[in-house]
Amino acid sequence: MTATGVHYWRDIVTKKDSAAPSTGLKRALRGSTDANAMPRDQRERLKRQAALDVDILIRAHGEDGDSWRKRGGGEAYHNLTRKWDRIERAIEALPEQDIFAAIRQHTATDGTLAGKDSLLDDIGDLRRYLHLVEEYVMRVAL
Repeated sequence: MTATGVHYWRDIVTKKDSAAPSTGLKRALRGSTDANAMPRDQRERLKRQAALDVDILIRAHGEDGDSWRKRGGGEAYHNLTRKWDRIERAIEALPEQDIFAAIRQHTATDGTLAGKDSLLDDIGDLRRYLHLVEEYVMRVAL
């Protein structure tokens, strides 16, 4: 997390009436001193994934604006639940309820794991909707 990011979240979570920060956020705000906390290749993949999410959200905002919350918090909630429902149906259809098996089974129409309309695509969409909700809440400081 960049210094600017740390200051932003520290300011948000210490505002009066804000919810107490999670344990993970508290740890991030303190800064990790354990260089071995996560393997470097995993950290780099997560950074690339987060940067790609930001790029996708910026492009989508340019095309659709704030359509994800156009009708308020109810619509934002339903966007989240629509993605979760699809993920949940795919997992619950399997006897072992294994999300990784469900991802392998629900590939995109082109046969790839992460292509359009795959389960992994829905997981990414849900993650990005959650980013939007969190950013909006922090920006307007409900």
